[in-house]
Amino acid sequence: MSLSSLPAEARLLLLTAGGREMDPALTSLLDGTINWDKLSLLADREQAAPVLLARLTELRPELEIGAALRRLAMVSAFHLRLLQRRLYETIAALDAAGIEAVLLKGAGLGHSAYPAFTDRPMGDIDLLVARECIPAAREVLLASGWAGGRKRHSDEVYRGHQHLPPFYDANGTPVWVELHTDFCSEGHPFRLAPEAVLARARRLTVEGRTIVVPEVHDQLLHACIH
Repeated sequence: MSLSSLPAEARLLLLTAGGREMDPALTSLLDGTINWDKLSLLADREQAAPVLLARLTELRPELEIGAALRRLAMVSAFHLRLLQRRLYETIAALDAAGIEAVLLKGAGLGHSAYPAFTDRPMGDIDLLVARECIPAAREVLLASGWAGGRKRHSDEVYRGHQHLPPFYDANGTPVWVELHTDFCSEGHPFRLAPEAVLARARRLTVEGRTIVVPEVHDQLLHACIH
């Protein structure tokens, strides 16, 4: 499927994820007819409302953007800030227990490939820890305001999976964390040894704290297969 075969709203959403070189194509789409309700639904599904709103406002300040999209962007931005706060609390607790956690997927990319954490849409936190540290890491999470997901998900469902059943915020907020023991599930054709991923991981300093993310090639592969 080519980009040109997609509806205008889908093309617009995809192009706002690009850089300034996408501006001419975005301008051309905005000169046409856009169904704002449809665009808002797509942005909500992809958790991209803040990025979409920022790009459209920057490109066309005079544009009459629907109230629904503005509300979605506000709610999504709040959710990302909450996710960031819970992430920092969790990695601080793990660090205090002597457990190093590598930030995978959105959380890792938000600290290494985007200008700001909140520029990267994501719905949860993914942390990779050494397999032998899993029991202790689980106890740290439970003591840090996370509730184990075993009541919602059978352990059997996750046998051979790359992460434990999700841990949900005990305060009831719509955020959760997945504790990974592996980069990919068993039998995956692009599986990398988790020990190698942990050994190659990069350490970044962000706002005075150390953030650990995968080596850039490992991170790229993980982004492509997920």
